[in-house]
Amino acid sequence: MKRSFGFTLVELLVVIAIIGILSTMAMVSLVDVKAKARDTKRTADISTLQRAIELGFVEDRDYTEVLGSTCINSGSVIADCNGSIVNFISSLDTFHDPNGDDACVTPAFGCDFAISENATTPLTYQIGFWLEKGAGELGPGKHYLTQIGLQ
Repeated sequence: MKRSFGFTLVELLVVIAIIGILSTMAMVSLVDVKAKARDTKRTADISTLQRAIELGFVEDRDYTEVLGSTCINSGSVIADCNGSIVNFISSLDTFHDPNGDDACVTPAFGCDFAISENATTPLTYQIGFWLEKGAGELGPGKHYLTQIGLQ
């Protein structure tokens, strides 16, 4: 009786197929994890921004003063604000969306945090941002930070 060592071609193909399926599943879940991580960064940045704006409002009682003259018109990117908010956030230029740099006038995927509506009164502001998968109570899609909170 002759004894053979090794694997048959069918056994090797089955093992390769299983490895391929498992690696595909791992890559898909990795993409979701990265999107959720970007959303977590976005919500953390927006929360920090909200705290800084509200601290500035306590002092100035005017959101247009808090955000500054470069940041009151629709399309103004938050990183360019020059108001009293700079007293509460040392480096505004770090407030960028992880995926893009187009202003979030109408929030869409990959847009940067920006004023999405002109500041019509000293008591209002609206900053647009986009979430890919959602974070916490906020689902995927466009959202706004206003003087009322996150929407």
